[in-house]
Amino acid sequence: MRDSVTPGTSSDSVVPSPTRGAKAEPRWQRRKQARPAELLSAALAVFVERGFALTRLEDVAARAGVAKGTVYLYYSSKEELFKAVVRDGLSAPLAEARDLLATSNESSVALLTRILRYWRTQFRNSPVAALPKLIITEAGNFPELVEFYINEIDGPRQQLMETLIRRGIGRGEFASLPVAETARYLSAPMLLLALFENPHGGISPPGFDGETYFENALVLLLKALAPVEGTMNPGSRK
Repeated sequence: MRDSVTPGTSSDSVVPSPTRGAKAEPRWQRRKQARPAELLSAALAVFVERGFALTRLEDVAARAGVAKGTVYLYYSSKEELFKAVVRDGLSAPLAEARDLLATSNESSVALLTRILRYWRTQFRNSPVAALPKLIITEAGNFPELVEFYINEIDGPRQQLMETLIRRGIGRGEFASLPVAETARYLSAPMLLLALFENPHGGISPPGFDGETYFENALVLLLKALAPVEGTMNPGSRK
């Protein structure tokens, strides 16, 4: 049935011509631009549910509602798709923290607290938090994925934490502690939370509360980093 038109008017007055006013972006063009993000979202869900080994590209295509060939238009293999998922989910929060470290004038204590809380907010209740556990699970069968994760995520995160620790030591805001080992300690609570709070196979003990654990871990870390009163801070130790 055609839409009714008020007498004395033309159908053009009811349905504006697409050539009038601002030119609308074609729907197919909008869908094409959104497709990489849709594929990454679908891939993340499937990888988390099934693991890397059991995931097939047709599974990802089905979850995204596209043909399998569409996935190959953007990603040449399952490995490349997984790497894109890791970069999309984990690299951005690292980049944000790195930018903050480079521009902030606040104390190192405040800056560390801010970064850890930001990461906690980003990963809490997010399927992205399951990626570290997935890497650990698949490490034996896919060592190339571990190497990729170390180069893309773990290495840059370690470097960021070491830079922050040296900043704090240099300003006298942190105790003079071994930098590399201390950086690992700062990252450890976030990794444990990723393992414990994973909705797909988490290993948290009965009664575990992530928020309480995070807040207590933050208190302990900051106390350990605090310089001892009445002592001279000799500077960074490697």
